[in-house]
Amino acid sequence: MNIVQHPGGYAKKYSIRNNLVCSSTARDLRYFTDTSSGSSGSPVCDDDWRVVALHRGATVAENVQFQGRRVAWVNVGSHVSVILADLRAQTPAIATEIAAAME
Repeated sequence: MNIVQHPGGYAKKYSIRNNLVCSSTARDLRYFTDTSSGSSGSPVCDDDWRVVALHRGATVAENVQFQGRRVAWVNVGSHVSVILADLRAQTPAIATEIAAAME
């Protein structure tokens, strides 16, 4: 997963390559990508730069290893499909506009 972030409103930072998905549920995407505090709302992109989630924070990782080491935290984002579904229910016109822009 690749993230373009403006942590805390500071200079743009890129987290690209070797940032793997840890797990995925219907709502959440969990991934090993370096982020800084204040990066919530940043787009989480796949290797084709399609936005697949919006970063919203980190959570404790129990019994998880990444690149041979135990990790304490894993980042969490909300799947764009879940966000768009909520927008369709609440504000259909905005959802349609966003979906068209993503094509």
